[in-house]
Amino acid sequence: MRLPDGRNTSLYRRSACFLVNERTPYALIFLVAAIAFGMYWQTLGHTFVSYDDGWHITGNDGVKNGLSLKGLKWAFTETNGIYWMPLTWISHMIDCQIYGLNPWGHHLTNTLFHTINTVVLFLALTRVTGQKWPSLIVASLFSLHPLAVESVAWAAERKNLLLGLWWFLTIWVYSWYVKKTSLNRYAVLLIVAFCGYMAKPTFVTIPAALLLLDWWPLKRIDSYRRAFALLLEKLPLLCFSMFISVLTYISQKTGGTTMSLETLALKYRVYNSLISYVQYIGKLLWPSNLAIYYPFPSSFDTTQVIFSTAVLVMLTVLVLWYGRRLPYLITGWFWFLCTLLPNIGIIQSGGQAMADRYSYISFIGLYVIIAWGIADTILRWPALRTLLVTSVAVVLVVFISVTWREIGCWKNDIEVFGHAAKVTQDNYLAHNNYGTALFKVRRYDEAMVQFLRAISIRSDYALAQLNLGNVYILKANYNKAIDHYQQAIRHDPYLVAAYYYLGLSYEYKMDYTKAKEFYFKALSLKPDYKEAQEALRLVGDAPMSRR
Repeated sequence: MRLPDGRNTSLYRRSACFLVNERTPYALIFLVAAIAFGMYWQTLGHTFVSYDDGWHITGNDGVKNGLSLKGLKWAFTETNGIYWMPLTWISHMIDCQIYGLNPWGHHLTNTLFHTINTVVLFLALTRVTGQKWPSLIVASLFSLHPLAVESVAWAAERKNLLLGLWWFLTIWVYSWYVKKTSLNRYAVLLIVAFCGYMAKPTFVTIPAALLLLDWWPLKRIDSYRRAFALLLEKLPLLCFSMFISVLTYISQKTGGTTMSLETLALKYRVYNSLISYVQYIGKLLWPSNLAIYYPFPSSFDTTQVIFSTAVLVMLTVLVLWYGRRLPYLITGWFWFLCTLLPNIGIIQSGGQAMADRYSYISFIGLYVIIAWGIADTILRWPALRTLLVTSVAVVLVVFISVTWREIGCWKNDIEVFGHAAKVTQDNYLAHNNYGTALFKVRRYDEAMVQFLRAISIRSDYALAQLNLGNVYILKANYNKAIDHYQQAIRHDPYLVAAYYYLGLSYEYKMDYTKAKEFYFKALSLKPDYKEAQEALRLVGDAPMSRR
């Protein structure tokens, strides 16, 4: 019997199997899943994070009221300015139905999903490759690597976990379909894949991933004609990927999260993409200085751009050169490049340069190269087996330690943004959000330091200007507060809260005419702004102060 890549099974078992018997990998994958579950159990003591958790859960009226017919209709019709992801919305609704807005329940669900994903990935890879031990290494790296922390410890990243689940199930069903092609099996494949599209739009790269699996390990591509036929086989998926891509772009454009080329030139996006690809590889090998947010660089070092380009070109050439003899190199490398492409920043959504969560699916390609590289090395030099197996075990133990520490950094806003401000440079958002977290616990002087730091990095950051004004208003320095509110409005004329606090500042100065002017302005932008309505009612026509 031969393996999918043509090697003899019995020889492979004698030379490359690391240990024991056929059932050992299954026992070990459940051990790995149990370790992952135990590590992420600590998230049950974490709070929600103000960054996105409010938009997804705590401040989302469509979600926090739980399951209902109205809510289900909303889930399937709402893009909310960013994504169409009905299964993710429904998942959050179910959590709210069961746990309410208690964060431990939402974190428990994320932990369960990641644990399940670990096992399903192992089973899918075992089925599609026929090789348990390399599949075990891939699933273990996936489960325990520190870059997975963001996807699990952040409640709002439920969409990433659901993306992973349906992605792995699609691979499993695809291998089942390939074994005996039929319309019924193809229909099941489309249904499972459709669920993936409803979890997160980045599922759009699944046709490319399936084509790469056709190359290796399924070995379905033996000519250009056959490759074209297999491309046509993916046509329904390709069409839906195009539809979801256009829908997402329009939604993000409408919601104002997609930057125009006038705001951020194409060449800078390309520079950042080249650098980010190499930085992702670096974080795979040395996962340090991880943060919730990596700001887009204000400038680019030409040497770094050239170096990153050279590294990517060199690695691609090496992959293609050795790809005929070691076909998993091609599948793994181009899996990494292709699945990361929607998030690499050519179409820039938001202000981040990169994000740890984007590696959740993409790193599997690199894990495959590592795992099958180890298996091939053992096959050729059996004497290295003990050394390599020991090295894998040591690396996983180190990852467990680092991952445990990184999970602790997500305990609350103070921890997550304080850590981000510490380990990154010029991170205006981290400093601002860290300051906001300090402000909420009345550590006003420390908060002011963070807001000032954010403004020193980026003076046009309206939220930091607003927050600094709030510190000054508490210190009764109303002129300073007014100055910062006005700067906030200058950089963001639609920042409603700035108009309200301007009104409040003038009211505290007993300039009621000015106060009402800004309260009215706030209401003109947001007619249901309750604080501004109440302020106008209290000010009225009489000269009274609410200080």
